[in-house]
Amino acid sequence: MFNIFKKSKPKQKIIWDYIPVRPSTKAFNFEGGKDLKDYLIPTREILPKWFRSLKQTTSYFTMFPNVRTCPSFIDLFKDSYTFVAPCDIHFKIDAKGVSFVTAEDGWFETHSHTAQKPPKGVWENVTNKIGSLNQMGDLWDQQIHNIKFMTGLQLGVNHGEFRFMQLPSYWHDPNATFFTPPGISTVTQVCPLDLQLNTFIDFKKYRDKNGDLIKEGIHETIKVGTPMGLIYLPDGFLPFEQGKLNKRLRKRFLSDYTDHLKEFRSDEKDKEKKGKCPFPFLH
Repeated sequence: MFNIFKKSKPKQKIIWDYIPVRPSTKAFNFEGGKDLKDYLIPTREILPKWFRSLKQTTSYFTMFPNVRTCPSFIDLFKDSYTFVAPCDIHFKIDAKGVSFVTAEDGWFETHSHTAQKPPKGVWENVTNKIGSLNQMGDLWDQQIHNIKFMTGLQLGVNHGEFRFMQLPSYWHDPNATFFTPPGISTVTQVCPLDLQLNTFIDFKKYRDKNGDLIKEGIHETIKVGTPMGLIYLPDGFLPFEQGKLNKRLRKRFLSDYTDHLKEFRSDEKDKEKKGKCPFPFLH
């Protein structure tokens, strides 16, 4: 039997919103002028050209089998979004590092986990030779630097939780200047996360014979719509729509994300216990 009193949950979907207005985000805080669809496109709508050109193998004996029918490609492209450049991104790499220029400010801000300047009086005793901080540690290749593109948007979900994996857009461009490493995050109904794309760039390619960054600089442009990474949903593809999110303020310097996740899952278990029918033999 079935429980006629049990309400079915609406289909799960991603909710997006602009980052909240707070002192910690005042440098990059505004609404309007852009949409999540400027950054995320279902990968099935932007398949690599070489993959689209393949014809699906229908006969093993008359057609040479290709990857068009390979489950690993099918699932990856079916259950992912492609993170694309929301605008033309012109960048220059020279002796000072890397700098970006866009048609209009507001599409993204950049940050680095490998070249942070310490606040005055904090962490000064753990800086490297050039006076910056590297979260990857001393054993990490010091020529490979992190560039994090922050969109100013956040992702939530209408109920429950969902996971997404950040992956390189390798099948679109195996030689991309900015390489997106793998990573995974969990978004819950009460704990949305900012949409960011972590990338790395190898500066060794931009050094002269003496190992110095080329002084005159090298200019390159990432065209609008260029794939920069994949956002893979291992539990199945979810559509998105704009809504209102209320991201909680951080309470602790460390483990805040983990604690919020534990609290949410504990509350969800309590709700399930309270919502169970006292007459299980009826269904």
